[in-house]
Amino acid sequence: MASHLGLQVEIVNGFSKNSEKAKVGRESDHSWNSIKIDDENILLDVTWGAGSEMNNKWVSKTNYYYFNTDPDEFIFKHLPDSINYQFIDAPVSKEEFKKMPYVSNEVFINNLITGKEILKKFRSRIKTSFPSFLSTEIDYKIIKAPIEMNIGVSYDFIIESPNGYELIDYFKNKPIKKVTKDGNTFKFSYKAEKQGQFQYGISNPDLYKNELSIISQYIIK
Repeated sequence: MASHLGLQVEIVNGFSKNSEKAKVGRESDHSWNSIKIDDENILLDVTWGAGSEMNNKWVSKTNYYYFNTDPDEFIFKHLPDSINYQFIDAPVSKEEFKKMPYVSNEVFINNLITGKEILKKFRSRIKTSFPSFLSTEIDYKIIKAPIEMNIGVSYDFIIESPNGYELIDYFKNKPIKKVTKDGNTFKFSYKAEKQGQFQYGISNPDLYKNELSIISQYIIK
């Protein structure tokens, strides 16, 4: 399609990480595109942007995150064979790519931290336990949340949701304490008292009766 529009488009071959357990092999295993528009290099992965597997079944659903992805974020899951297609200030080697942490797209989508900051932490050998996210049919946007959680520290959360009813502490199976709600905005603070997990979600009885949609999970250190 890009070629028919007269755009300068390239097929880029390289290595990919599509899960925390993904291993980087000896030979490249994936392909994506680089398109030049007004002297700007645009990265697209139309394969990953077309949908994903859920419960061993392919679900066709456009994921716009993979269309014009920030190169500093793209590099955490895509390493091109040629360094010329990284488009970042400090290129990543294959050995680095193998060791780099797997980061959920939602970490970037919700602006919890930038790709440059994570790469700087990694190269400074600062270990970070990033939160994981789950898919939900209830719309939400994270306005404020920590990038990791430690025992004894209180963290502030701000979540916007036009169709969310209540925020739930998943493991306690109870509403999170002292949540304030102003219109579509939920605010709360959480202090971890012991190591383990903190997983929170959002409910909407009109969409899911007696069910909860998980938003995010933290490993508390």
